[in-house]
Amino acid sequence: MRKIASDNKGSLLIIVLCLMAMLTMVGILSIENSTTDVNLAYNQLHNEAALYVADAGAAMAIAKIRANKSYNTGYRPELSGTIGNGTYSIEIFNKDNSDSLWRTGDSTILSDDTLLLIVSTGVVQNAKAQVKALAVNHHYTYQQVIWSDSGLLVPLPADKKPICTLGTMSYTSHPDSFQLWYLKLQDGNIRSNGRIDLSGCCSGSPYIRGDVETSIKGGLICPPGYLFDGDTTSTMQKRALDTLPDIYFTQAQMKNDNLTGVIGSDGKPYAGYNPTNKSLVVKAGDRVKISGGHYYFSSITIGDGGAIQTSNDPAAGNAANIYVGGDITMSGKRAEFNNRGAYTSNCRIFSKGNRFTITEGDHAAFNGIFRGNHTEFTTRSYEGLIWGALEVKRTRIENKTGLYFDRYLMQQPGVGDDPEWTSTYAIAWRQGGAFGHD
Repeated sequence: MRKIASDNKGSLLIIVLCLMAMLTMVGILSIENSTTDVNLAYNQLHNEAALYVADAGAAMAIAKIRANKSYNTGYRPELSGTIGNGTYSIEIFNKDNSDSLWRTGDSTILSDDTLLLIVSTGVVQNAKAQVKALAVNHHYTYQQVIWSDSGLLVPLPADKKPICTLGTMSYTSHPDSFQLWYLKLQDGNIRSNGRIDLSGCCSGSPYIRGDVETSIKGGLICPPGYLFDGDTTSTMQKRALDTLPDIYFTQAQMKNDNLTGVIGSDGKPYAGYNPTNKSLVVKAGDRVKISGGHYYFSSITIGDGGAIQTSNDPAAGNAANIYVGGDITMSGKRAEFNNRGAYTSNCRIFSKGNRFTITEGDHAAFNGIFRGNHTEFTTRSYEGLIWGALEVKRTRIENKTGLYFDRYLMQQPGVGDDPEWTSTYAIAWRQGGAFGHD
C-alpha cells in the first residue's frame, strides 16, 4: 500500500509541473500578444501621423508653388520640410517629365501643360506614407483684344461697298490706376495663326490702334488707305490656342453656384435658369446679376435689351467664373453681357461651344474675358462694343464695332487675386496609388 501511495505522489507532481508549464506558456503568449498589440497601435499611430505629414506637405508645396512658378518639375528639396516629429519630401511632375510615371498610370493625366502632379512623401519614425495632389498651375495672361486661331474676317458686302468701321484701342480697369477707364491709342492688338481679312472695312478713322499679326505670309488683307497705329506682320510665330481641359468643366459643375448666384432684378433666384438642362435664358428687358463663384451653363441666351451683370468690386472672390458647354447668343438691341461700367476680369467665360453670336441690333456690348477653343465669334451689331479680351477659333465682324483691350489683363502674375484664376490650386487628392486606378 505504501508503494502505491508513493507512485501516486509522483504522478501528482508531474501533473502539477505540467499545469505550471501550461500556465507559464499562457502568460508568455499573453505578454507577446500584448506587446504585438502595443507595437501595432504604435505603428498605426506613426502611419497615420506620416499620412498627415504627407498631406500637409502637399498643401504647403502648393502654397509655395503659388508664390514661385519655377517650382514646376523634379525633386524639390526647397519644398521639403519638417512638421512636428515628421518630415516630408516633394517631387513634382508635369507634361514634360511624366515618362517615369507610366508604370502607375499617372502619366496619362498630365496631357495638359497647366497640370502638375505633386507627390508628397511623409516619414514619421519608420513609418512612411504618400499623398498625391493633382493641381492646376494656372498662370495665364492676355496680350491682345482678339486672338483668333483660324482667322479673322470682316467680309465685303455683296454690293462691294464697305460699310464696316472696325476700330481698336485699349484701357485699364485696374482699380488702383489713375488711368481708370482712360482710353489709350495703342495696345488694341489683333493676332491670328490664320488670315486676317479686313476687306469689308471702310478707309479712314476709326482704325486699329495696335499691332496686327498673322502667321500666314500675305495673310493680312485690308482696303487701300486703311490705317494702322502699330506694327503689321505676316511672319508671326504660330501659337497653339491653349486647351481647356474637360476637368475644368467637371469641377465647375461640382462647384456650381447657379441656384444661389444668378439673381433677378427682384432680388430672387432668376427664373430664366433651368436647373434641369442648366440653360440660362435672359428674357427681353430682364437684368440679371451673377455674383462671384463658379457656374456651369449648357447654353446662354440674352434677349433684346436683356443684360447679365457681374460684380464691379475688384476684391477677391467677386469674379464670376462661367463655364459654358454650348453656344452663347446675344440677340436684339442693346443686349449686354457685362456692360462697360463693370470690372472686366470679374466676368470670365470659358466655352466648349461652337458659337458666340451677337445678332443684328444696335449697341450690343460684351465686357469680360472669353476663351473658346472651338468657338466662332460673330457680331452683326451696329456700333457694338467689346471690352476685355477674346480668344477664339475664328472671328467674323459684319458691322461697325469697337474693340477695347483691357491692359490690366497683361499684368503678372495674372488677373486679380482669385487663386483659381491666377495661381496654383488642387483639383484632386489621392493617398498613394494612381489617379484613375482604384
